[in-house]
Amino acid sequence: MTDTIIKFKKKAATKNSSSTQKTTRKILSAIEFQCPDSQGFWFVNGQFTYKLTDFSNMIAGLSPQDFSHHVNAQKNDFANWIGDVFGLKNLAKQVRQAKTQQAIVDVLNSEKA
Repeated sequence: MTDTIIKFKKKAATKNSSSTQKTTRKILSAIEFQCPDSQGFWFVNGQFTYKLTDFSNMIAGLSPQDFSHHVNAQKNDFANWIGDVFGLKNLAKQVRQAKTQQAIVDVLNSEKA
């Protein structure tokens, strides 16, 4: 009986590890991915990016007013762009839940690590 439980735990751990690896690969490939210019992100201050690798640095450099233009009680342009353009729904959800400029930057930087 104990051998059966151990085998089940090993199988479950392997399955979870495989799922995590696939998710991590998807995130990393999307971070490296460059979307077409037509789907790039225009910041209110005139900056433009089409790569997630640049996105967190650009968000970090926004003024509080510019940040509030993109993230407020009515909308979160950053989460929408990540989810709609790159298809990273879980990352978009994390960005949506992060309410401050620094929290969003931290979420995006943790995905790069």
